[in-house]
Amino acid sequence: MKYLIYCSFFLLLWACVAPETVSHIENKYNRALSLDDYHTAIVYLHEIEDLDPNNNSVYKRLADCYFKVGAYDSAIKAVDIALKEANELEQRKLLLLKAKSLVEQTNYVDAVAAYMALIEVEPKRALEYRYEMAVLYKAHGDFGNAVLQMEKNLDDPLAKLLQREIILENGESELVTYYHASLNFIGAIQIQANDLEAAQRTYKKLFQDNTSFILAQQNYQILLQLMQQKTTIQ
Repeated sequence: MKYLIYCSFFLLLWACVAPETVSHIENKYNRALSLDDYHTAIVYLHEIEDLDPNNNSVYKRLADCYFKVGAYDSAIKAVDIALKEANELEQRKLLLLKAKSLVEQTNYVDAVAAYMALIEVEPKRALEYRYEMAVLYKAHGDFGNAVLQMEKNLDDPLAKLLQREIILENGESELVTYYHASLNFIGAIQIQANDLEAAQRTYKKLFQDNTSFILAQQNYQILLQLMQQKTTIQ
């Protein structure tokens, strides 16, 4: 009996001081994730990393959690590590996360590079990624490359088949083809650059299809007003 008591005592003591296994920490991580407690989830992921340094899935999950808490630099570092052993599906998710993190940091040049890599990984979504690149080039003040990306979209055989959601100023949205969305984007840049004649040709081409595109119509009205003002001044 005395022996059994001693055994029970030592077993209890061992249970109290025994290190946690990866499996136990994974359960804690999943619990934190279910509560959207990403800060705590990050702590558990680093504990898993310490116990299992070769567990590449840790970095994929860290990238997502860091992005969720706005730690974009840490998210990017985790992505770069995870990409070394990622398959194509994982590469897409990781590169998209990297691109979004870079945009949040207003690092538009590197974000464009991430979208270029995405086109290599997933060429079937090239229209979407080129559109995003054009937006970033425009934000960076590089109108030439912004227009170039949209012109590539115009030459894409899928441009008149696939649609993109366009958000209006009032918060509403409309679905238009990438062909028309890209033409409107080019026209808006030409208006901004005060190249009104070129913008007029762009919108004439856009409206040849009798498309109902509210934003394009609004931009065209602005163009007509600017052309009227220019005529009046002359």
